[in-house]
Amino acid sequence: MKIGLIGYGTVGSGVYERLIGSREQIESIIGEKFEIVRILVKNVEKYKDVNSSLFTSSWDTFFNTDKYDIVFEAINGTELTRTYTKALLKQGTSVISANKKLVALHGEELEQLAFENQAYYGWDAAVCGAIPIVNVFKSVLLTTNVQSIAGILNGTSNYILTKMSEGSTYEAALEEAQKLGYAEEDPTSDVEGWDAVYKLCLLARQCYDQWVCPDDIDRVGISHIDQWHIQAAKELNLSFKLIAKLESDATSLKGFVKPALIDQEHSLAPIRGVLNAVTLEGKDMERLIFAGPGAGKETTANSVVEDFVFHEQQKHVIPRFTNRLTKLEEGIADNVTTQEVWFCKENHESKIQPYLDKTTVWREHEVKGGKVFVVTPLPFATPFHTFPLLTEMEQLKETVQNES
Repeated sequence: MKIGLIGYGTVGSGVYERLIGSREQIESIIGEKFEIVRILVKNVEKYKDVNSSLFTSSWDTFFNTDKYDIVFEAINGTELTRTYTKALLKQGTSVISANKKLVALHGEELEQLAFENQAYYGWDAAVCGAIPIVNVFKSVLLTTNVQSIAGILNGTSNYILTKMSEGSTYEAALEEAQKLGYAEEDPTSDVEGWDAVYKLCLLARQCYDQWVCPDDIDRVGISHIDQWHIQAAKELNLSFKLIAKLESDATSLKGFVKPALIDQEHSLAPIRGVLNAVTLEGKDMERLIFAGPGAGKETTANSVVEDFVFHEQQKHVIPRFTNRLTKLEEGIADNVTTQEVWFCKENHESKIQPYLDKTTVWREHEVKGGKVFVVTPLPFATPFHTFPLLTEMEQLKETVQNES
């Protein structure tokens, strides 16, 4: 088996090291020997100390070196990567990627190309690193009706919110995340929710056989949250998490990525730092919870290689592309959340009162520096930030009923 590798940065070098370090075990599982024949990089000079004969900076040289059986794609960006991937798939070469943005934007096109040319386009590693959530849908929950997916899909934002809950400001927490390598120099994709949106699109594809446009998912980031919000939530025994959620009915999906407030009984409450977690719910299975590191060299490389090994092991047993039982007939629907939390700082009640008059107020709490209201969401946007409230035990509803 001939293998190519595009990119030799954090993920690419991790894939190379994982393949070489586990060669004997991998070859035993897939039933044949493999050879890494070429690695495409920007600058060959950087890799003189590695096996330099493998490296090239020329796409033409890489593409025409040999007929690869599979290529691992491990570079950033979308347009150049899309061009490379299309060229490989058109000649029947399978491609495995960890590029979540590429898959979210162009996955439908690339999967179709793979299908037409009897190749495989794999992207298990693009969602949640060490959590094998995509493989769960491909190999375990084949006929299970999953009614909702909710999770913490971005470790950077979760780390920042964790540090803020410990007293840091948003700016200080972000700076620390950047120093530790959790956040990029430009953190927009993480802190404004795009990274989680891309991952949610991939989960929609795998669980519901539905390609969703990232722009169709309601998205709010965490950059507007300050210490007052954090402390006010603490007074109510709630905590902030950037939650990605999909719910399905018979014909459509409802989805969002937003900072949400969760109670301490919620299964996602203990997920702190850079950990990711995904919960699945359905009438046939109650609740399943998956948690683990969301990123990192070894974590992502391991997921890439496991995707490859699983495919090689199963390619003669199951179809490459299967419509799941939960396939939907329509696309994304307008979002509906059952309860929201509105924060109102002191001396700002006049701004929020007209909106309170138009909704049902379930609870009103006095907190230091202002008030917090739990309400039924309005069917239109408000000029202030609102946060979905996620509870697992319907505690709020029970409290209201007991007090009435």
